Amino acid sequence: MSHKFFFNGHSRWTFIWKTPNCWAAFLTCLLSWVWCGQRALRSKSQIPDDKIPKQKISTGKNASATLGLITLSVAKIGIWFLLVKTYSRGGLVAAVVAIGVFVVLHGAKQSLSLMFKFRSWFVNIVPRIASIGIKCVAIAFCFHGCASVYSAPATNLAKILGNMGGVGFNGLPNWSFDIVDRSDAGELAALGFRFDLSHQTKLRHGRTAKTEWNLPSLRTYAYIDSQGDVVWLTTSGRTVRFSREGLGFGGDKNNASVTVSLDGKLIEVTHYSVKWRYRDGWLESIASSRGSYFVTTDRETILSITKKILNREIILLKCVYSTQGVLTELEFASGKKYQLHWSAEHDLIAIDDPNGRRFDFEYANSLLSCWAQANGPRNVLMWRHLDYVRETAFQISPVLLREDASYTYEYKLDRWGNVEIVTIHDKSGAFVSETKIGPNSVRQITPDGKTTHVVRWDP
Repeated sequence: MSHKFFFNGHSRWTFIWKTPNCWAAFLTCLLSWVWCGQRALRSKSQIPDDKIPKQKISTGKNASATLGLITLSVAKIGIWFLLVKTYSRGGLVAAVVAIGVFVVLHGAKQSLSLMFKFRSWFVNIVPRIASIGIKCVAIAFCFHGCASVYSAPATNLAKILGNMGGVGFNGLPNWSFDIVDRSDAGELAALGFRFDLSHQTKLRHGRTAKTEWNLPSLRTYAYIDSQGDVVWLTTSGRTVRFSREGLGFGGDKNNASVTVSLDGKLIEVTHYSVKWRYRDGWLESIASSRGSYFVTTDRETILSITKKILNREIILLKCVYSTQGVLTELEFASGKKYQLHWSAEHDLIAIDDPNGRRFDFEYANSLLSCWAQANGPRNVLMWRHLDYVRETAFQISPVLLREDASYTYEYKLDRWGNVEIVTIHDKSGAFVSETKIGPNSVRQITPDGKTTHVVRWDP
């Protein structure tokens, strides 16, 4: 996925790096080396520090030193230009701090050379040690800027979601259930397959809501869209876009890259040394250090995954579907089977693993009302039904989760039924959090009085 970074409408240059802050860190370190080189040349040729000699370059030590100083001066100007084009605050601050340190060290060296005339080793070793420190300061400033710009918002968003109980910003449940043991998935788990069954609340006919279940690991595709970019649906359910850059395509921030055949029929995505090969948009094979895997699909839906060992075909995954097209069974290499049971209304009512019952589900008019795991306690759900135009004009489910087994939820809505504030209490009545949701930001208050704020968040 090719990321473009901007500052007040100006493009931030990244060169070969993933972020402009990383590029700025490299440039600041390079700038420190240039200053060290200039200092060494001036010391060698006894050229004054405030100017480059204007006399005609002649052969000998001064000529070569002068030429070197001119080259480094030009390089320094170019590095400053590139550093400014990154618009990296951390990089610019690090460069300014480095200038100050060099000025102080140069003054100190002049004084030390007079005070310790016969101890030249001391004068020379201090700037060398200091130059190492300057590079560390530069790296620290730049990568601190990188972390503050990109990591902090993600961390704050994770904190906010962690204090919202079982709902998202839209007031709907965000549950997912791991229905397959990792040991049973075997080699598929190493390839990145996670069999997480996610809950979705959808609009149904009659201005009501219903529950739908999604298993992202069984759907994947890759194709070239109308803009010439490659779109990849991963088995985790995430959609990745690789933007066209010249004759190739940009990479994704999560170490994914893509290659496309000349006729565009074959697309190969490499992600963490695993290669996913697609033909005409549908997954054909997977390759990793463990071997090659062959896939049969019905368009984007995976039907089976096999592996050949000594000319013997081993079935790693086999999916069984009913005549209505719903998934009824998952069988793995160990022969262990996971069965999904559906009602006549196509509601998922139970999941059995090789050891017996794993999950039970209950519904009221196809909307989930209760679930239990492995004969555990019942988790009863209470819903708030809305009479807003949003279900017809915006195709949004006209319900909000009001209560689950652990929390109660209160909402403030705008006139269109969009959630503006979510207030959460636990079953004892204790305050958990209050989250204010704006068009471009979200702010949350917790019982300790602390406020967590995220801007430019993506719901």
